[in-house]
Order: sequence, then structure tokens, then C-alpha cells
Amino acid sequence: MDLIGCKDMGERVRGKIAVVTGASRGIGFAISKVFTLNDMRVYMASRNRDRLEKAAQEIQKVSNLEGYPVAVRTDVSDESDVKRLFSKVSREEGRLDVLVNNAGIGVFKPFIETTLQDLHRVFKVNVEGVFLCCKEAFNLMRDRGGGCIVNVGSIVSLRGYPNQSVYTASKHALLGLTKVLAEEGRSYNISVMAVCPGGVRTDLAGELLSIRPDLKPEALMDPEDVANTILYMIAFSDKASIDNVVIRRRGSSPYF
Repeated sequence: MDLIGCKDMGERVRGKIAVVTGASRGIGFAISKVFTLNDMRVYMASRNRDRLEKAAQEIQKVSNLEGYPVAVRTDVSDESDVKRLFSKVSREEGRLDVLVNNAGIGVFKPFIETTLQDLHRVFKVNVEGVFLCCKEAFNLMRDRGGGCIVNVGSIVSLRGYPNQSVYTASKHALLGLTKVLAEEGRSYNISVMAVCPGGVRTDLAGELLSIRPDLKPEALMDPEDVANTILYMIAFSDKASIDNVVIRRRGSSPYF
């Protein structure tokens, strides 16, 4: 599908400084691309250096901004890596306007087969990584008049499915953290929001399809669907308070 290029939306986000985690592929890559196409200065973060640099180079070919997006190899579960990422943004740009916490991993198997190590590994990225990035972003945004944070949750932030115990628990934790930061961010003019997509055509969805025979690959949403939603959330966050956006594949059950 086409990426949003609405004139009004582009004017609202043009020139904003953004950090996107989990940016080398899937939803994170789509977010980085749609941000860049709307003239935002994007810092792409991911653990896999080679894949990240190739992804950034691909987007640079269609970018109006020379040198953007910027690839910064980062493991969000490593505090020193996270500090290094945000220090680079602060040093080079002087501010941070947008953070999208997209990095995430999953373990999909019956609860009885799930180990404590599985839980620790998933929470290290999906919860601790978000915590660390939000902490650094809050410090930068608070000192410079505010900003916008979007945490990428999931449909499983709102309900449970079999064989997804630790992944679901991590996404519930992420949504809980988002709610608290949304309250605390108000006094600093920091908007903190969540987007909870259903099935999206990503590598993670490939693992999910093996345990969800009811899901058909052709019914999954595209990563750009999520990216365009997040662009809208950011573009209008100064005019409206957006708390949690749920987007789901067509034909799936409503989540009211």
C-alpha cells in the first residue's frame, strides 16, 4: 500500500527528530521509512548492525535529507547501549521530539513448556528495553519542552491467546508502563501513547502462524498500516490526546 504523504500531516511532522527501535525490518523499518518520507530526521536502532545499515541505506535512496536516516547499532536491553544512542542524538541534534519503542521478541509455545529463562529473555527486550529508552527520552524531552513517545504493543496487550504466555505478559506490562508514563508525562508536555496492532506481516508473525492455524498470511496487515497509524498519532498529538489505538486485520473480532 502507499505510504501517507498528506500535506497537512507532513507539515506537522517535518523536521522532527525521531528514534525508532527495532528499525532494521518489519514494522520498525516501515516506521523509519514513512517518517523519512515526511522529512523527519530519523535515528534507526537495532541489534543487527549489518541488517540495520542496509536498511538505512535503502531508505536514504529516497530521502530528501542528506545523511538520514542514521543507523545506530543498539541493543535496547543493554543500558550502556541505550545511553550511547540517546547521547548521540542529543549531541548531534540538540533535542528529541519522537521516540517509537518498536523493538520486541516473542516465545510461542505452551505455558507448561515455557521456562523462566524464556520469560527473562522476552521481558529483557519488551519491557526493560522500553523502560530504558523511555527513561532517556524523558530526560531529553523534559529539558526541551516536551515530545511524543509511542510504544508498540499488540492485541495481546488487551487479551490472552494460547501458547503466548510470556509474550502476552510482556505486552500487558508495556501497556501498564505506558499508562503511568502518560500520566507523569503531562507535567512535562510529553505525550505517551500505545498502538496495539493485530496480526502484521513480519518475521515474528511467521513464528505465530505456526501455532495459529486460524491465521492466514494473506489476511495479515502490512507493516505500513502500523507505520501510517503512528505517523497520524504523532502528527496530531499536539491537538488531541490519543491514548491507545487498536488496529486489527479486516474480518477479525472487534476489541471493545
